[in-house]
Amino acid sequence: MSAAARPRRRPFAGLSSFVVGMFTRNLGAKIAALVLAWLVWFTVRQDITGEYLDRRARIHPILDDGLMLVQKPPEPVTVKWVGPSSRVRELQSRDFTEVQLRVRRNDLTGNRGTFLFSVDQGNLGHPYGNEVRIDEIEPGPITLKVAVRAVRTLPVRPPEVRGLPVEWTVKDLKLLTTQVTVTGPRDVLQTLTDAKPAPITVGRDVRIRGDREEEVFDGLTLDLDPDLKARYVGISGRKKIAYRLVLVRSGEERSLAVPFTVYYETGDLDSVLEPQPSDALKSTDGGWQIVLTFIGARSDLEAVAKEVAAGSIRAYVRASDAAANQPGERFYGQNLTVFLEGMADFAGRVRFRPPQPESLEFIKKKRE
Repeated sequence: MSAAARPRRRPFAGLSSFVVGMFTRNLGAKIAALVLAWLVWFTVRQDITGEYLDRRARIHPILDDGLMLVQKPPEPVTVKWVGPSSRVRELQSRDFTEVQLRVRRNDLTGNRGTFLFSVDQGNLGHPYGNEVRIDEIEPGPITLKVAVRAVRTLPVRPPEVRGLPVEWTVKDLKLLTTQVTVTGPRDVLQTLTDAKPAPITVGRDVRIRGDREEEVFDGLTLDLDPDLKARYVGISGRKKIAYRLVLVRSGEERSLAVPFTVYYETGDLDSVLEPQPSDALKSTDGGWQIVLTFIGARSDLEAVAKEVAAGSIRAYVRASDAAANQPGERFYGQNLTVFLEGMADFAGRVRFRPPQPESLEFIKKKRE
C-alpha cells in the first residue's frame, strides 16, 4: 500500500474514547451513587442547626372566650430561634416572628390572674412546628395580666362641660344616647352604676364663634371617660355617645352662702385654720359659710339654691402646704383652692366663681 493510500490517524482519538467511557461505563451504578450522595447531602443539610435573632418579634396572647387582657404585653421583643437551618432561613424571610402565650379559663381561680411566660418554664408557644424552638427571649419573663370579661348595659351620666368662657353658659345638654353596652373586666363593671362619658371640652370638641348669641351643637359624639378606658372598659361595638349641646351667652348669676370645711393639702393634725369674717366668709349659728357666685340658667340656679339650703352641696377650702406654716401666720386666697361637693346633677350646666383672693383670710392656730 502506498503512502497516499494509508488512513490518517485522528489526533486525541484515544482520549475521546476514554472520556466517553467514563460516563457510559457502569452507567447504572454511577447514577445510583449520585442519587445516594444527594440523599446523604440532603439528610446532613437537614441536621445542620441554625440560629436567628429576631429583634422585631411580636407577642400574640391566645385567650379562651370570656377572658381579656388588662395589661398590654411588651412589644417588640427579641427572640433567639434555634432549629434546622432550612427552617431558620424561613423565619429570617418573615417581616417578624410570633410568640404565642396561651391562657385558659381554668387557669384563673377568680376574676383576675397574673401569668409568667419564660424559656425556663417551657410555656412559650409558636406556630412554626416542633423542629423550631425558642432559646432566649428579652425582656423576660413576660407577664400577662388577664381578667374575666363581662358585659353590662348602663345608663349614661351627663357629661361635664369644660373650658367654657365666663360669658357663656349651658342652656341645654341632652344625651341622645341614654344607655350603652360596655365590656370590661367583670370586677370593674360590678362597681359601676352608670357610664361616665369623656368631658366636652370647649375649643376642642366644640368651637364657639364670637358673632352669635346662641350656639347649637347637634349629633356630636363622645367616648367613655379616660379613667374608665384606662381600666379597660369600652363601649361594645366601638359605638359612641351622642349628645346635643346648646350654649347661650351671659347666663344669670346668683350669690349663695355655702357651708364649708377648710383643711391642709396633706393634713396637719396639730393646727387649725380660723376664718376671719369678711363679705366672703360669714359666721352663722350653723358654722362658717363661704359666698360663691353661681352661673347658669335660672331654673338650675333655683335648684342649686334648694340643694345648698338642704345641705346637699358643701364647699371645701384646701390650703397649700407651700403657704405660711407657723401659728399666727395668715393664709390668703392665693394659697387656697375652693371646690364643691354635691354638684354632679348640675355638671356642665352650672359653674361657680370663688371670691376674690384678698377677701379670703385665715389665721393658723394651734389645735386646743
